[in-house]
Amino acid sequence: MRATRLVLASSLILGLFAFLSTNFAGELSYAYTMNSALGEEAPHLSALRSQPPDLPDLKTSSNPDDTLEASGVIELEDPAPDIILKDPTFDELKCFILEDKTSQNKWVENVYECRHFATDVCNRAREAGWNSAFVLLCYERGQHSVVAFNTTDRGLVYIEPQTDAAIHPEVGGMYQEKEIKEILVVW
Repeated sequence: MRATRLVLASSLILGLFAFLSTNFAGELSYAYTMNSALGEEAPHLSALRSQPPDLPDLKTSSNPDDTLEASGVIELEDPAPDIILKDPTFDELKCFILEDKTSQNKWVENVYECRHFATDVCNRAREAGWNSAFVLLCYERGQHSVVAFNTTDRGLVYIEPQTDAAIHPEVGGMYQEKEIKEILVVW
């Protein structure tokens, strides 16, 4: 019972993190958890799937309060094209990871830690046009950040950004001598 409450509490905290990240960071778009204690997706994440409310079309609305001028929106003549991120093949992922120099950064407690390594790899992957995920491996106490790529030929591949090693985390398995209680993947 206590373990379930702890898992639920950590799920709520991580769900809040995912919600804030997806709504305010602008780069993260989807989150899900794999939780052996619950056996299914945590209920708080259903809010992330909900669609935004219908907003008036500022170009075609007949209501004068819904016009571009009334809204204060400035329309650009040549807006930037949408960024299309692709899933790499395993060989493309391997080349990207070997070329990326994030693993050469120095780990500094409370300054540059696992979450910074993972964020830097995700940002560099995005710059290169690759879709990547920020991943939290959650323990009884604390968590560790890694990254994941959904390769087109080998499926989901987890990478330890501090060493460039492919890893195989599983709920209930061990990583860094700690049992993984939950895995949070944020795309």
